[in-house]
Amino acid sequence: MTESSTAETLENMISAYINNTFREVPPTEEQFNQGAELVRKNNAYLPVSDEEFEAIKNHLKESTVMILDSGIMLPDPENGHKPWVASRRADIDPFYWDRYKKYLEQEKHWNPRVTSKLGQVSDEILDQCGNPEEKSFHIRGLVLGDVQSGKTANYTAIANKAADAGYKLIIVLAGIPEVLRQQTQKRLDAEFCGRRSNSFLDPKISQTIKNKAVGVGRFGKKKKVASFTSEANDFSRDVLKSNDLSLDNVNCPVLLVVKKNKTILNNLAGWLKYNNLVNGTGEIDLPLMLIDDEADNASVNTHNADDDPTAINAAVRNILSLFTKTTYIAVTATPFANIFINPDNAKDLFPSDFIYALSSPSAYIGADRIFGDNGDKTGMLVRIDVDKFLKYFPDKHKKTLQVNDLPDDMYEACCYFLLVNAVRYYRGDEQEHSSMMIHVSRFINVQNQIADILNEWLDQVKSDLHNYGKVPFKDSEKIGSIHQLHCVWDKFQLEEKAGISWREVLRKYIYKAIAPIDVRSVNGKSSASKLDYDNHKDDGLKIIAVGGNTLSRGLTLEGLSVTYFYRTTNMYDTLMQMGRWFGYRPNYDDLVKIWLSQDEIDWYGQITIATDDLREQIAKMKEAHQRPETFGLRVRQDPGSLIVTARNKMRTATTINCPVTVAGHLLE
Repeated sequence: MTESSTAETLENMISAYINNTFREVPPTEEQFNQGAELVRKNNAYLPVSDEEFEAIKNHLKESTVMILDSGIMLPDPENGHKPWVASRRADIDPFYWDRYKKYLEQEKHWNPRVTSKLGQVSDEILDQCGNPEEKSFHIRGLVLGDVQSGKTANYTAIANKAADAGYKLIIVLAGIPEVLRQQTQKRLDAEFCGRRSNSFLDPKISQTIKNKAVGVGRFGKKKKVASFTSEANDFSRDVLKSNDLSLDNVNCPVLLVVKKNKTILNNLAGWLKYNNLVNGTGEIDLPLMLIDDEADNASVNTHNADDDPTAINAAVRNILSLFTKTTYIAVTATPFANIFINPDNAKDLFPSDFIYALSSPSAYIGADRIFGDNGDKTGMLVRIDVDKFLKYFPDKHKKTLQVNDLPDDMYEACCYFLLVNAVRYYRGDEQEHSSMMIHVSRFINVQNQIADILNEWLDQVKSDLHNYGKVPFKDSEKIGSIHQLHCVWDKFQLEEKAGISWREVLRKYIYKAIAPIDVRSVNGKSSASKLDYDNHKDDGLKIIAVGGNTLSRGLTLEGLSVTYFYRTTNMYDTLMQMGRWFGYRPNYDDLVKIWLSQDEIDWYGQITIATDDLREQIAKMKEAHQRPETFGLRVRQDPGSLIVTARNKMRTATTINCPVTVAGHLLE
């Protein structure tokens, strides 16, 4: 029996055991792992290495039995809030949730066990939010998830269930750049509204086109969601006025996707106050859910005086103050700034009512897997030669820097990306998205120069492969770019991973695989159009994205397999948010590579320890039944140069010394 057939046979036996043992109730992560170990032990005649066994388990969890463990909920047991979802379930029509669930299973091919767990998790979070049938409530909560781990799917599920339960207005604050707002609007159009927002808000478009279903809309039309913002435009009073729209004259839930801009938020507050019915106290007597995505960014008050908050923080508080019923949910992967908000200020956004730490599915490639105790065993990390790098991009360089060439290891990373595309083509993924990220400067002028140089280089590589890829092998090796690709192929042992020889790749696959690749500078207002994944659903967008801050928070790079990253920021939250390489990599997780400096690798290791420690505290405080306002969350400080978050976000933080135990650890 060959090595590959041995692994395949064992995988089939584990799958059969799990499906037969857990016919009614899906297994927990622990039950699945125990079952897999049992099958492996009882079938010792099918020997596989530990690495192969982990790959088998991850593949099975991905495709058949992957489930989301419930997260860690830390509610406030003393705030008088009572769970309400179960008691109202019989009276709630789950229309919006049902069609979202069908959409995930039939359009995105999610396993029903995954959607079932998503429904359970969103119920648990909604239970801690205000009950829309109550007369008044003001809830503040925090949902903590990993970078690129599926936080949007979670808050989209919450939004659908909130609409079913009776929330009238759902506002999503979708980061600072317009490209992030557009990305979020487009996704919620498909996964919540069921109609294209541009069509709904354009008075020139016919009702037939306005009502054309997209996404979840194809799974049910008896109820609608009115989107008062569109993919093309953020909130505009004039647009709503021209359409005669207000909260009072639509009989369905209303969605607003708004970026964190003080002018837009203040205009929204003004429109809410003067264009909607208020009660005797001047408040809008409707339930509002405000979901603050990337809540640690811009929403936190960084002024010294709480009576003079920063503009965006003040605008968010103002919007919440207009309603009799409000639930504010902060969503972030880096909650360090949020937990340092002054808990004694009732007007501010401290998560005084609940904290929910989402669990990551086993298929998720996160900080623990890459930078944890066993991180470098993944083989994902490649070290940048910093001395050579700084000759091209000096520390603290200016926007006027002239870039005439690029470091050798940046070209190496690009060559590796071309080869990854060839391997994925051979594996049958030629129609999937494939991206590479280069992030080495925050200046647009520098980014554009890098993109220009790489475009010229890529054109030459394509030309060489087209002209010489099929000539006799000894002749093709004389071509510089082809020889360079061959060297990178050998260096990273791609023949062993792919199961195909370099000669066959060169003859049959590589030119077809790299011909569609473009190099694009992704920055500024044009970012959304340059990452036009939706326009390449059938053929897959292939892109080397060169950028900076636009790529550093919230923006998703589909099919990201290769990253070349060098930045000198020293804050936990900023570094983690720049890690676009976290996420899901089905069928190519063995090909992922990240070029980083040794200092950055060490920094991410420290941040991973601090984040894991924070999650452990949340779990312990849950067991102790302590309140979010009083449990005293701590963030482990790096002994070196890293800081937790911006110092003006830590005004209420206090430094304390804690003993560290090494009992049970083997230290060298």
